[in-house]
Amino acid sequence: MHELTNLELRFIVGELQGLAGSRLDNIYGAGERRFRLRFRMQNSATAELVIDLQNKLLYLTRRVEKAPPHPDDFVMGLRSKLENAKVNLLVQHGFDRVAVLELGTEEKLLLIVELFSNGNLVLCDSAYKILRCLTNEQWKDRYVRPGEKYVFPHARSVDPRELDEGTLSKLMNEKHIIATLARAVPIGTIYLEEALAQSDIEPTEMGRAVDGKRLRKLAGIISGICNAPSMRTYELENGRREFALCELSNHAQARVTLFSTLSDAIDEAVSTSAAPVQKQDRALEIEKERLGHMLREQETALERYEREAGEAKEKGDALYANYEKAEAALEEGKKEKKQKVELEL
Repeated sequence: MHELTNLELRFIVGELQGLAGSRLDNIYGAGERRFRLRFRMQNSATAELVIDLQNKLLYLTRRVEKAPPHPDDFVMGLRSKLENAKVNLLVQHGFDRVAVLELGTEEKLLLIVELFSNGNLVLCDSAYKILRCLTNEQWKDRYVRPGEKYVFPHARSVDPRELDEGTLSKLMNEKHIIATLARAVPIGTIYLEEALAQSDIEPTEMGRAVDGKRLRKLAGIISGICNAPSMRTYELENGRREFALCELSNHAQARVTLFSTLSDAIDEAVSTSAAPVQKQDRALEIEKERLGHMLREQETALERYEREAGEAKEKGDALYANYEKAEAALEEGKKEKKQKVELEL
């Protein structure tokens, strides 16, 4: 099972729009870096949202879990600020793996869910001043800690719904196409691999080498995944489950169950899967393997050069150590040659 991708978060946020107008009834800690938010709907029904920072998942659950008897200080701090808060708005920031819940009490508060890197849960006031955060973090261009102004991570990505052959062509370079797409069109490696397979493009093919016909086909397939999802789970080996937005050819032999929402698919996969969630950085792993191979080749070449240099040095040292003998031998050779020439004359 994989972490929630940027594209999947977009669908999850769409499914969560039904929470608008509801009240936050309670917040629970539910394991390591995992939280459950219970909302009281306007029709008196309840809904529970799981924020799983350990596995980078966000989804509505239908499953009841026993709340821990002693909430930690972070959870208690959130409760004190957000008790009975009304959900005004829930959005995805750009096309990033960041969701923002706007909650209203006596003041407007923002609960920001970061589903990248190590994951984080950040509470801000209406001016984005950080009131509480699960983890203090320092990045190159931003700080996440109480008292600081929250700055969204900078991302350069293409909206996949607007993708066409021309846009893809501009992105292509001398790197593996899977690595380029993973950075610029972050719909998720599993979907990029599927789109590439359907377009007859190898993930390790250099972007510049892909012709326009295949790029056009690739853009169409990615657009189809983004605009016509088919939520499902796959039952894999050893009790593992995988959720997906579309048919995956590499799971063609697995048993498929269709769902009406992505939340239901994730909820089912999480509750029945025995395998840990896998990182969604497989494309970067491919690039890492390529660079590792290059490094090993360079190290081998360096060892050869060092060995050859060592042998040359030994020869040079031996020649230097016997310089006088070598010079005498050369002089002797010259004399013998001169004498031979004189005799012949």
